[in-house]
Amino acid sequence: MLHRGYDIWITDDEGRRMPEYKMEVEGHNGKTVACYIPSESGKRFAIHWKDYNGLHTSSMSMVVDGTHRVGNVCRPNDHGHRIGIRTDHAEVYHPFQFAALRTTDDDSALLETKAHALEKLGTIEVNVTRVHSHVRRAAFRPQAFSGVGAVHERSKKLGAHCVTLGEGVRVRRLHGRCKSRPLDPREGPYATFTFRYRPAALLQAQGIMPPPAPEAGPSLAKHEKVQAGNKVKTRSEARVQVKSEAADVIELSDDDYPMDRKPSVRVKRELGRRTRVKPDLDDVIDLTLDD
Repeated sequence: MLHRGYDIWITDDEGRRMPEYKMEVEGHNGKTVACYIPSESGKRFAIHWKDYNGLHTSSMSMVVDGTHRVGNVCRPNDHGHRIGIRTDHAEVYHPFQFAALRTTDDDSALLETKAHALEKLGTIEVNVTRVHSHVRRAAFRPQAFSGVGAVHERSKKLGAHCVTLGEGVRVRRLHGRCKSRPLDPREGPYATFTFRYRPAALLQAQGIMPPPAPEAGPSLAKHEKVQAGNKVKTRSEARVQVKSEAADVIELSDDDYPMDRKPSVRVKRELGRRTRVKPDLDDVIDLTLDD
């Protein structure tokens, strides 16, 4: 999504930009933009950004499912991406991954899960805050990620997805940590991007995502073949094909006649006569440097 000079998007496990549906500007101040993206359980994803303003250093604060926050620094006119979280070693990232949301019939889950948490469940939020260009380096510190627990089956989240972490991926380049200060603490996020991820089948059922195109089955292929056979032939190809009816059916061609003349006919000999047959037709932000 492109908004206020920043482009934020999500890619799938093959690096392809995921389609965005029902993009809308939300809120009274016009800073927030939201859309829906299709998710698939077991598939990894990455968060990407690009600064087209080129005026200020920015922090990219990413909040997953309303609970897990990570950040990166983006220099003016720069771009970057985030593939996951470092939970143990500085050189190992655990990639973001979609997973099926676990549900339970235990009523205690209704008390443990707050309404605000349920509202944020199934969202990837990126807050862009303009910060001072001078950032302070900080020592590596592992980040905790507990994941989303089971929610009650009456929470209207049946069939939904959540975000988990995949197997660790070792990176060649070590990424440091840094801290920065907002350019204007009273401004808050300059822009907010909210991606609401849902299974494709659910988005289609809600009319948000168009249904898949029908596959070309045998009946469709046969229909296309018949349609192709019904196309008007050129003058040099125009020829009436007549099945052999014993030895008394004569095949006639209209090669020597213009296309606007009457079509050729079959003549059947019958007792010596010819019968004509019809034709066929916070102020301090804990951030990670660029990935």
